[in-house]
Amino acid sequence: MTYQQQGLDAANIKALDDQHDFSPDFTSDFTPSAEAKTAQCRCVLAALRAGSQTTDDLRRLAVRSPASRVMELRKAGHVIVTERAGVQARYVPIGGAA
Repeated sequence: MTYQQQGLDAANIKALDDQHDFSPDFTSDFTPSAEAKTAQCRCVLAALRAGSQTTDDLRRLAVRSPASRVMELRKAGHVIVTERAGVQARYVPIGGAA
């Protein structure tokens, strides 16, 4: 349900945000394991071998942080270009690197 369907406008949303503490010291306890990251990188790599993939495409494959996994693949030597596809990223493998 959207904010508009709930009868909320910008002023109501700001009031709700002001009620919550989003202080800079907020941290998440979730950190994916090395095994999970490796499995997700393999998944991204396999998908890119089939062609370019958007952020949503990769999330549908259970990749939680597509941008992070693509960055890790780049660090491992894979050449992957990021293009803008509307409001999301499209990852394009270059050559046989992926």
